[in-house]
Amino acid sequence: MSVLPCDGCGHVVHGRLLGFYPAMLHNGTRTQNKLRLCGECLVDKLRQHRDDWRDSTMLQSNDPKPHCYSCQHETDDVTEYSRFFLTAYVAKDQRRDYQAYYCRDCAAMVSGELKLHV
Repeated sequence: MSVLPCDGCGHVVHGRLLGFYPAMLHNGTRTQNKLRLCGECLVDKLRQHRDDWRDSTMLQSNDPKPHCYSCQHETDDVTEYSRFFLTAYVAKDQRRDYQAYYCRDCAAMVSGELKLHV
């Protein structure tokens, strides 16, 4: 049994909590968090963002035009976007890395949701 509660649901669970490490970069400032999630909360979070978090190993850099991965807002100025990174341990030795670009509004929403801080 885990001694600490899950940072997602607040319950103490049988077994290990899994590491969930989100970070956001914008104009040289990095915000981040370290969450310990039960398996169910980790899967729920990945499912919730399945359309905007891209697996780093599958990410293609040949997008025709930079855009927000959440709302699809497009601009030629990539400095308007925040860069999102996530490392999630779906099992003790199984690491998955994700990335995304977010416009200002979507970055603020995701930062609040994941409680990112300096």
